[in-house]
Amino acid sequence: MKKIIYITVAFLISVNAVKSQDFHLSQYDLSPMLMNPAFTGLFDGQYRVHVQHRSQWSSILENPFKTVHISFDKPFKRFGAGILILNNRAGVGKFNFLNIALSGSYEVTIDPSGIQHLVFGTQIGMVQNSFDLSQLTFDNQYTSAFGGSFDQTIDNGENFSKTSVIRPDVNFGVHYMMQQRFNYFNYSVYKMSEIVPFGGAVIFHLTQPKLTFGEFKNTLYRRYVAYGGARIKVNIPLCLEPKIMYMRQLNNNEFQFSTSAYYYIENYGAYAFSTLNLRPKDAFIVSLGAIYKDYRFSVGYDFNTSPLKALTKGRGSFEISITYTKFNNKSYPMF
Repeated sequence: MKKIIYITVAFLISVNAVKSQDFHLSQYDLSPMLMNPAFTGLFDGQYRVHVQHRSQWSSILENPFKTVHISFDKPFKRFGAGILILNNRAGVGKFNFLNIALSGSYEVTIDPSGIQHLVFGTQIGMVQNSFDLSQLTFDNQYTSAFGGSFDQTIDNGENFSKTSVIRPDVNFGVHYMMQQRFNYFNYSVYKMSEIVPFGGAVIFHLTQPKLTFGEFKNTLYRRYVAYGGARIKVNIPLCLEPKIMYMRQLNNNEFQFSTSAYYYIENYGAYAFSTLNLRPKDAFIVSLGAIYKDYRFSVGYDFNTSPLKALTKGRGSFEISITYTKFNNKSYPMF
């Protein structure tokens, strides 16, 4: 296959490198079900709605990469159920990755004290890859006429059997935490909790979907994730949450180190928080946000530290996240 001129189109990586990699969000811990299916319904409340948006490479691309994530989940005693939608559109070819999945979890722990929690979760759904061939320009469409240009009326010489493909997808995860109540940021619970350790592991794409447009095979390989951390009460108004995450997909490895600081503002019954997140040799992320009653709001920005920073001048991506959780008032009195 001839090399496609517009290298900003994400499907170039898939076709020419003959492998696919997942898109991911920098504020990964704010989208629970996208991080681990075991987080489905893992809260004391009636339901939860989460929306997250990311725009990347707007400093160097006319058509930046855009990611939108929406999820809904609900607890049913030991069970949790929900649905998630993740859509990523990349570059001038309108390359689109869509993931829709039903998510479920079950707490297997039998602990009379209600402190130890071990939860398993799974997601069953579909992934779709698609692109708009009419938006692409290929090397054999280059003409020297008029000083050199591309003419899309010239046959591109490519042979794509399809421009959209859908395959089934399955994820599985496990999560552990030692916590008396699921809603840690309730003031009465906050005063009692000294340290809350947690950790988990996830395997994404157990079915390894084949997302192939033409003669070259393109596999979405399994992605392995492990994470751990703790919420530590420094004093009544201040809590720190250091954590680490490791991901591996085929030959690609990624570490993320982050620390969040939460500060309780008693006069307003709210929390202000900030997160510093480092992806070595890739990006440094700063996030700011607040928690007020049933709402959680956060904005984040990636400062690029990879070799691409020569073009981006350090500018990476902007991310915004909003979560609404309908808590049980009988379980959580007002501040």
